[in-house]
Amino acid sequence: MDRSFIERNEASRTRLATILAATPDVALEASLDEWTGAAMVAHLAFWDRMVKIRWQHAARTGLSVPAAIDSTLTDFINDGQLAEWRAIPAVLAKELALAAAAACDAHVAGLEDAAVEACGSGLLFRLLDRSVHRNMHLDALEAAVSTVG
Repeated sequence: MDRSFIERNEASRTRLATILAATPDVALEASLDEWTGAAMVAHLAFWDRMVKIRWQHAARTGLSVPAAIDSTLTDFINDGQLAEWRAIPAVLAKELALAAAAACDAHVAGLEDAAVEACGSGLLFRLLDRSVHRNMHLDALEAAVSTVG
């Protein structure tokens, strides 16, 4: 059973903590077009919490994997949440993201082999490997805040 996603999640969570510790709040609160760095961080917190909640729902309802969410709905959620994410102060966004990442990673690391196997290697694999989503945004965050300071 390949559980290499656990190490990738840990590495992305460590990267998140390192970037957040090194980035001043003022840089995270600067506007980056529609987003701010803090909004990106709050976005990561939201989706890590959402993944954990989806796994918990699957377990309660007898599903082998969480129900899929299509990309249109994901876009609607992101667009609908952006104003709230922008309103979250950087210091709080950092706390939320670190706590959500740790909780989500611990949850998926503890999943039974059958659940891991059921995810396969397609899009559902991102329900296990949170590093894909985190690193995509951390790459963008590093690039964006480097131009602010």
